[in-house]
Amino acid sequence: AENLTRDDGATRVGDTVRYRIALSNSKPGTGWMDAVIRDDVPAGLEPVAGTLKLTLPDGNEIAVDDAAYDPKTRVLAVACGHLYGGQEAVLVFDALVTGEAASGDIGNVAVGLGTPPSAWDPDGDHPEPGQPFDPPGGWDAYEKSHPRVESDPAYPPGV
Repeated sequence: AENLTRDDGATRVGDTVRYRIALSNSKPGTGWMDAVIRDDVPAGLEPVAGTLKLTLPDGNEIAVDDAAYDPKTRVLAVACGHLYGGQEAVLVFDALVTGEAASGDIGNVAVGLGTPPSAWDPDGDHPEPGQPFDPPGGWDAYEKSHPRVESDPAYPPGV
């Protein structure tokens, strides 16, 4: 988390914070098929329209549609494609710090989900990298059937 508004070590209501979420597969000879980055955006942060970008393992950057964030559920979810050993996908977005941040915890936790090759169906439905992701059957069912990793909370400076 990086404060784009000020560099004095503080973060205040009205500031813009840039979040960088890297989902990586660090194990050689492995794969994570149809990987997804999910971020339950804390109250007190509002993603800024037009700032969502996904960088693929080959370095190509894709603009992500703002529909990847659902303001009702506060879920931001983006398909990342396949991640093979040593590869990573990086999601970047800016968020406005709102008044709710003053009375809450804006520690931002991201989750990575995917399918091991042994469970992946090559004939199934595969979202394109950079597309908003909303699993058929809902998140509860999806999370029960897909391995996940979770980040530590990320805080902007001075929070």
